[in-house]
Amino acid sequence: MIPLDTLFLMSLVFLIAFPVKAATGFGDALIMIPLLLLFLDMKFILPVILVTALFADCYLLYLFRKDIRKEMIFPLIIGSIAGAFLGGCLLSVLDNEVIKKVFAFFIVAFSIKMLFFEKAMGPRKRVSKILGSIAGFFGGLLDSLVGTGGPPIVIWLNYAVSNKGVFRATCVFSFFLFHLSRLLS
Repeated sequence: MIPLDTLFLMSLVFLIAFPVKAATGFGDALIMIPLLLLFLDMKFILPVILVTALFADCYLLYLFRKDIRKEMIFPLIIGSIAGAFLGGCLLSVLDNEVIKKVFAFFIVAFSIKMLFFEKAMGPRKRVSKILGSIAGFFGGLLDSLVGTGGPPIVIWLNYAVSNKGVFRATCVFSFFLFHLSRLLS
């Protein structure tokens, strides 16, 4: 049984993270995981975040349903299947400390990319489906392994979509599918 003070802290973390997801279409796990790791184990956190994120995704999908670009999702899903399988296998054999270090590395790399290289790439008119599949692979791998498959997906969608509403809606839809597939696997 989880102590009441831990449940209270978890609730506060969720109250901070989900408005960020509603505003941007991503970022909930980037907030929740580091904060929850302060007092919980990674292998406990991932299923809890998965279930709560699915509920949030359903609500946000309803709100943003008109802006979703479904054609952007297919390459992501194709790549994510292989990545999610590999991530699930690695999760069962890797030590919790190794998983934390992998998580930290990708968060730092994503932050550096968003801070210093954001303006270097503008949206293209012709979007590579192969790059979408590669982003999907790494997204699926990271989503299964550390619960934050968002950075590769966000980078690719940011490159491929110029409208903020479409970007947010398509992010939410892709993460919903990622979360649903992770729950079913």
